[in-house]
Amino acid sequence: MPYFKWRGVDITGTFRYGKLSARSPKHLDRLLFKRGIALLTSSPAYLFWFSRTIRLPLKIAWLRQLTVLIQSGVLLPDALTIVADQLNHPVLQDVVHVIAKSVRSGVPLHGAMQQQKGIVDPIVIQLIQVGQESGKLADALDAAVVYLEMEHDFYTKLRSALLMPLLAGLFLFGVTLIIFGVIVPRFVDIFASLGQDIPPLTQLMLRISLFVRSWRLLLCIGIIVLSCWLVKRYFKTPTGKGVHDRLLLRLPFIGTIIQQQLLAYTLQSLALLESSGIDIVLALRIVAHSIDNVVLKEQLDYLSYEVSSGKSLSEAMHSSAHSLFTDEVIAMVHIGQESGNISVLLERAAHVYREKVSRQLYLFSILLQPFLIIMLGVFVTILIFAVYVPMMDLAHVM
Repeated sequence: MPYFKWRGVDITGTFRYGKLSARSPKHLDRLLFKRGIALLTSSPAYLFWFSRTIRLPLKIAWLRQLTVLIQSGVLLPDALTIVADQLNHPVLQDVVHVIAKSVRSGVPLHGAMQQQKGIVDPIVIQLIQVGQESGKLADALDAAVVYLEMEHDFYTKLRSALLMPLLAGLFLFGVTLIIFGVIVPRFVDIFASLGQDIPPLTQLMLRISLFVRSWRLLLCIGIIVLSCWLVKRYFKTPTGKGVHDRLLLRLPFIGTIIQQQLLAYTLQSLALLESSGIDIVLALRIVAHSIDNVVLKEQLDYLSYEVSSGKSLSEAMHSSAHSLFTDEVIAMVHIGQESGNISVLLERAAHVYREKVSRQLYLFSILLQPFLIIMLGVFVTILIFAVYVPMMDLAHVM
């Protein structure tokens, strides 16, 4: 549906502004009237692609606002409407209004959220369901916010760790283009006019420069882009998805980081669900449903089957073929089962993995950046020996 930018007034005489999806201006008028707002003016509003994306910080913000209102004693439908009216993101505002409408009609909050596919994490939905059934919705929402904040903190650290190597890599790429596209071509005519024998290294540099400035480079880029597109399409198929996820976990160094991040997410989710009173078998199935990696999803499905058959979680982890869980984690889970504090030990195991990921990301960033700088130095050195040294020799000869 198209989006409209609207201006209206509510029953208290307060002017209200916002953006909302509607089939037509008349439909927009009816939607606002149901919220107690009289439409004054409206105009079509274009949403860029980045405006349609609901990012994690925004999800955390609206759930935190909802938590505060519920803890203050505001009724759930009213709290949802208040939060929706305060949102500036048109897509999320529309979603929350739909959830509020469903709740007013008698649908449970978790059911209303489940209808909005891809907006709310399955773990959060399950926590809210447990909170509503136990009469502790505010506590469940608070736990969900803490869970999402931990996930956001991890991705913030990941971006921070990769930022400097990425900038260094872009700088190296830019310098390489300048060398082969601007500097080296200036010497082509000079060497050609002198008619002297050109050293092999200089000939190689000149050939690379000619290739960079020819249509062959565009052809190669086109072939690479087409190949990437075909591979991406293949990876979206069920078979390709399995191949992609297995290859991803087998990448040197990067695969280890990805695997440990997935395990940290899994253990944190299991700890959160188990501490909320959810049966461990159901918790394993919920987490498996929320995981996007086929390899880990298969392991969690195996664990849920083995535990439902009578095995303990630690035994199922130990007996799993090609288990992603280390002996250290299995031992912690076993201790948690024996002591009756499995959620606490799962949380500690998740913390262990998060710390490992943080250390490896830091190591990756501090090693990659000097490597890129060394590569830049190598390029400059090759340029000097391939171009400037022959020019100096020719100058001495002349």
